[in-house]
Amino acid sequence: MTEFIFICGQNFSVSAAEIVSCLEAGKIGFKVSDYSDEFIAVESEELPGNITDNLGGTLKTAKVVFSSKNKNIKKIKKEIAENMDFDRLFSGLPARTVFGVSSYRSRKEYIILSKFFREKMKDAGINAKYIHLPNDRSSLIHVEVIKKHLIDKYIELLACSGKQFYIGKTTGVHNPFEFQKRDMERPVQRTMYSIPPRLSRIMINLSMFKKGVLVDAFCGIGGILQEAALISADIYGIDNDRECVEGCIKNLRWLSGEYHIEIKNIENKIRAGDARKLSSYFAENSVDAIVSEPNLGPPLKERPDYETAKRIIESLNPLYGKAVSEMVKILKPKKRIVITSPVFMVKEKPVGIDMNEISGKNGCLLIDPLREYGISHKFPLMDYEERHNTLRQINVMEKL
Repeated sequence: MTEFIFICGQNFSVSAAEIVSCLEAGKIGFKVSDYSDEFIAVESEELPGNITDNLGGTLKTAKVVFSSKNKNIKKIKKEIAENMDFDRLFSGLPARTVFGVSSYRSRKEYIILSKFFREKMKDAGINAKYIHLPNDRSSLIHVEVIKKHLIDKYIELLACSGKQFYIGKTTGVHNPFEFQKRDMERPVQRTMYSIPPRLSRIMINLSMFKKGVLVDAFCGIGGILQEAALISADIYGIDNDRECVEGCIKNLRWLSGEYHIEIKNIENKIRAGDARKLSSYFAENSVDAIVSEPNLGPPLKERPDYETAKRIIESLNPLYGKAVSEMVKILKPKKRIVITSPVFMVKEKPVGIDMNEISGKNGCLLIDPLREYGISHKFPLMDYEERHNTLRQINVMEKL
């Protein structure tokens, strides 16, 4: 078994839940061996080479080349010097190379390890140009790794620590340019209401979808369907706004041309319709996954007080209850629905829709993807930034 590291994005719980869901869906045998609030380590025979590209919430993946139960960096450095196969580690690097180190523990550790590996490269006859980081950072960001070709041509080593200390050789990195392209370059925009491509991909992975029919019952201009089309899903979308439906079709046509993928019968698969009447558009037990962002309420200029938050939630409850009821009818047994719902923080207390109650009433189980892995995390899963007035709760429901 080989150990691998996933460096998680800003929301650890969501990122970790996506990782384990993606591995489960791919029927990849693995065991979570360690974690902190920035990474998880897994043991597996092998991971797909493109796994980082398929994840929305992971910043980097790395293959572990050294681990230690020690936490003292001076003792760790001695262990590395005595036990690491440097010839193998540096194999394939050009005589003149570019080299980066990232520490997810401390700036001091970053400096010590950088100097140590520079010396080892010099001993191996490699002329290494080292990437210096600003004084306020100890790790390379994904953009730097891409622009400096540290995966396809050169090398980045990263260090992180949970129950054990790890050195990993970076094998994959999140590419923000492609996600940004699918967000900003598509022909139809709806800035205030669109779901980010990154989150769309996370939600699809949480659904554990692999093949077949994927439906977005609130498709808007097609953010979720774009990401689903890129993994060859048979996509269907409905929305009660005809302008959004037309925009979704235009965006999917653009995606098809830009990424050279075939999306059959787009005009027939994206239609105006009501999510509360899904069973009139799709046969019962015919859909493999439903991934959607319903109405999250009105745009807010500031965080609402309790009465305002309660009023918004009460106005949305009937929509969520009826939509989920219809989703369950068309979904195949043991398949998943992944939808967002709004949450408002009022004096540090959440006010939101009771998705557990809605799930139970409609023959579904609200799933915590991380429950069986012994990872300390926040649940329900939430995707947000501090500046957001409306928080997104990500709900994973499995039909019984």
